[in-house]
Amino acid sequence: MVTVKIIGTGGVYPIPKRRLPVLYIENGDNDGRACLIDCGEGTQVALREMGINMGKIDAIYITHTHADHVMGLPGLLMTIGLSERTKPLDVYTPVGTKTALLKLFEICGPLPYELKIHEVGSGDTVKQKNYKAEAFSVKHTVTCMGYNIIFEKPAHFDVQKAKAIGFDPRNFKILLADGEFNMDGKIITPDMVTDGADRSFKICYLTDSAFCENFVENAKDADLFVCEAMYADEEKYETAQKKRHMMMQQACEIAKKANVKNLWFTHISPAWNNPFEFEKTAKELFEGSHFPHDGETGEFKF
Repeated sequence: MVTVKIIGTGGVYPIPKRRLPVLYIENGDNDGRACLIDCGEGTQVALREMGINMGKIDAIYITHTHADHVMGLPGLLMTIGLSERTKPLDVYTPVGTKTALLKLFEICGPLPYELKIHEVGSGDTVKQKNYKAEAFSVKHTVTCMGYNIIFEKPAHFDVQKAKAIGFDPRNFKILLADGEFNMDGKIITPDMVTDGADRSFKICYLTDSAFCENFVENAKDADLFVCEAMYADEEKYETAQKKRHMMMQQACEIAKKANVKNLWFTHISPAWNNPFEFEKTAKELFEGSHFPHDGETGEFKF
């Protein structure tokens, strides 16, 4: 099961009941390790209020280094250090932005653990223990990345199916590695001794960007698409274009064309007091649309 908590749904600056961008992702099926995407101001306070163990966080993915996406990092890193953490923590940031983060981290002072900063470019894939993160370029006023976080589960070994054909379980690893196994002249394939096909769960995170048709491919078949909806009022369209942000309607268009299952809106303008009044309109454009409240949690089995 994958647990996703949208810690903050705002953009630019925080307002009451709407924090700045942070997405928390945890895989409960594999020792509870977690990652963050972005780290807006006040992240550590929000995590503490939600009862989240910050020591679980192994990786932080930064979309870009505008203040509303990174100002929560120093406090979070220092608080994690107070927990006597010693294992390394990885931070991934777009190509050309490592120096900016290093400057920001100077105010942290010495940390008891190693902080590894990696630059990622469009098309790069980061392989973690139980998922992979794919970076793709978006169209903002500075270098900015979107991320696909993809969890993968191999099919489970089926004892009864294996017993029925006389397959020795000790050869299962060889079968998976080679794709087939010769059992006394009979070729055994994985589907013959497992409960079905491999499974995956895809989260696509896209914010701070002008609309681009390429995003349909990036978000294709996502189980959860977390996308910017800076405005919904059509009078704001020119403003969104100028500042390279997306409208709610554009997020719905991408979701529909990409065949995603669920769409959560984020990075909502602080000038937009009540985005929830547009929930019905959004659902008319794409049925799986949802304006989550800060702190809302989704639990997804796959």
